[in-house]
Amino acid sequence: MLRKKINALESRLNDKDQDVNSLKERIDNLTTKIDENEKKASESSQATTKTTTSSTTTSKSYYRVIAGSYADKINADKMVTTLKEKKFDAYAVAHNKGYRVVAGTYGLKKNATIKQDMLKKAGYDSFITYE
Repeated sequence: MLRKKINALESRLNDKDQDVNSLKERIDNLTTKIDENEKKASESSQATTKTTTSSTTTSKSYYRVIAGSYADKINADKMVTTLKEKKFDAYAVAHNKGYRVVAGTYGLKKNATIKQDMLKKAGYDSFITYE
């Protein structure tokens, strides 16, 4: 009897996990669409504005959500694996003789903050850089 209740609760928990993962995916898709739309709007606005500069250097800046910094790649890769198991996109990049685990790159700070909040709710510390 008790085992049946435990199994039922585990099943409900798995269903809730799937719902949460689905919502995370939808949020990621929506934030990506928002970034794309705002980029298009910005480009459109820039195209209609006349500038009188003789030369312009363009560089794309972005916000990165960093979920960890590690001295060696093995530990960074372990964190990437852990985050991926929790359905977060993540990858490791070399940085200042070490490695950083990047959990998202965004054109808008508000979207990076959304991802940082999601990581915090899942129990992971993170910070945002502007590059």
